[in-house]
Amino acid sequence: MTARGLQRSVGKMRVTVPDSELQTGSSVLTGPRDVATRFDFGQDLAALGALTAEMGSVPVGDQTDRVLDWTRKELDVEASEIFLREPGGQDMLLSYFRGECESAFSEVTRFHIGQGYPGLVLANGESIGTFDLRGDDRYLRERVKAEVFRTYLCVPLHGSDGIIGVLNLASRRTDLDIERAERLLNSAGAFVSSILEATSFRTQLAVMTPITEMSIGGGIDDLSLKLLEHMMAVGDASAGQLRLFCPDGSGPQLRITSGAYRDELRPEDSLPCPALTGESGMAMSGARDHWPPQCRHVTSNPDVVQCLPLIYQGDPVGLVQLQYESSGPRPATKHVAVLHAIAARMAGVLMRVRDAEPPRPATIRSSNGSLAQNPQPAGKSAIDPVPNLAFGRTISKDPVAPGLDVRCFGPFGLFKDGHRIAPGSVQRRGALTLLKMFVVNEGHTVTRDVMAEALWPDADPDVIANRIYVLIHALRRAIENPEPGNSKKWIFIQNDGDRYYLNPDAPYRSDIGDFRSLVSKGDQLEARGRSSEAVESYQSAFGLYTGDLFEDEPYAEWCWAEREHLRETALNVAIKLAAQHARRGELDASINLYRRALRIDSLREEIHRGLISTLMSANRRAEAVRQYDVCSVVLSRELGVDPLPETRRLVYGPGLTRQ
Repeated sequence: MTARGLQRSVGKMRVTVPDSELQTGSSVLTGPRDVATRFDFGQDLAALGALTAEMGSVPVGDQTDRVLDWTRKELDVEASEIFLREPGGQDMLLSYFRGECESAFSEVTRFHIGQGYPGLVLANGESIGTFDLRGDDRYLRERVKAEVFRTYLCVPLHGSDGIIGVLNLASRRTDLDIERAERLLNSAGAFVSSILEATSFRTQLAVMTPITEMSIGGGIDDLSLKLLEHMMAVGDASAGQLRLFCPDGSGPQLRITSGAYRDELRPEDSLPCPALTGESGMAMSGARDHWPPQCRHVTSNPDVVQCLPLIYQGDPVGLVQLQYESSGPRPATKHVAVLHAIAARMAGVLMRVRDAEPPRPATIRSSNGSLAQNPQPAGKSAIDPVPNLAFGRTISKDPVAPGLDVRCFGPFGLFKDGHRIAPGSVQRRGALTLLKMFVVNEGHTVTRDVMAEALWPDADPDVIANRIYVLIHALRRAIENPEPGNSKKWIFIQNDGDRYYLNPDAPYRSDIGDFRSLVSKGDQLEARGRSSEAVESYQSAFGLYTGDLFEDEPYAEWCWAEREHLRETALNVAIKLAAQHARRGELDASINLYRRALRIDSLREEIHRGLISTLMSANRRAEAVRQYDVCSVVLSRELGVDPLPETRRLVYGPGLTRQ
């Protein structure tokens, strides 16, 4: 028998019972239950009927809290909570809480899939529970265990698109009728799911349509302001800011503020914004030393700050930041899932309206309608490097000179003279595939046979030459500006017979080219013992890696080998950087890098081990234990193996075994 006790099945639910409460032939889950269950069922129907009748008089914004209060009262438990699934992601966010010890339950407000009770229910789709919370290593909030809570039950909330969240209860009692509790939570969950889908998701997102229709005519300024004010209303925030980035990703183009926004909160130039790199909503509250390093510069005192990324097809469009005073949301992550859904839906609209307008100087606008040009620091010209708030990289680019900017990491993106070229505007789809091949080969020629193998592996050789000619013509029409008086002298796409290439002397840049150059420079500096300069080069390189090569074409075989090579290169750079920061004592920066590396490849035990070691060095053992649990789940599920002994020893020491 293990220390965690015996697991029994109750319906579809797995319940952990401590050994101390097991008896021969019976347990807390058996005994004279049939009569009580039939009696309770009648009580449940009456209680549910009363709840249904009452909901008509409860304000919409309070209905979810009322269901949680009803659950606590009916089951006589101390706490009840709801985690919501973040739109577009695999994380569960603490969104509603009612009951005792709120700060203990807020110890961890985000769980990844497979992590903790919420993440396990999201992964498996089944309810789970325990009567022995302190001995259950699946439960990761140590402060809740310290408050002597012993019973915990977690059931899924089902919506139109699958599991949208979980409904949980916690109690210090161990005599809870777990079957009745699961039945009532499932019934209450049906109320909650309908409320959330009707109000928090569908209704709130539907409001975006009239805002978009009203605002497009007024341009990007009006649209941004209306979106910011709407998100502030949904979250009931006291102040807010929306930063819109330039099309080339070189920095903020427009900054909209509303309310008494305190401008001290801004990411440092050298560090990436975690909300944007993680493509997830964030909420920060409490002591500043628990905030990400990029966000600790708030000299004023907003109680809660929420950050919502505006990302469209992998490209950072902007960032919304909401501030709350002492009456901030409780828990701090309340509204984040809904606000992130709104931001995700509106990012593409903002990008299209922004790109349709002519270029202009960066501007600041407040809610009173005033508009001013961003002040230019003394001695800084328009072509100086501008920090990119999205990923911490620096781009030097003359905004006047004609040129191409090609984004290869993450979804493909193409910009000409600062304006996005939509893939649908290129006459032939295969033309962009040729451009991708030319960029990946960086000035080296690509033969007709290689192009044919990638595009038409089974085509008749007699028609291939004509097809390639048609695609090259379409590509040149989309990106070329022929020299005046000589329409046949192409700037970008040149050829030597049937070999084509992207002219390396043409005015263009690509993130993959910059990435390779920076990594090579870092390797050379490291070989010469110039580690500080090498770190700077590696940092800039890793900032460019925003996703796999052409990740919107995951089945493109022609670039598979290069995609794998670049991913491995990025991971090796991240590991080098993380180790270097750890040696310098910069543990927060090291932890952040390890976490970003795991988003690229969660199966690299070396990265898990580095993160666990750094967390232990930072005296964050509870997080290290949770990371070991995540490592165990991922390796077991995906590879069918356990972590290596050296990984386990980082947390449990030599000679210790996990109980």
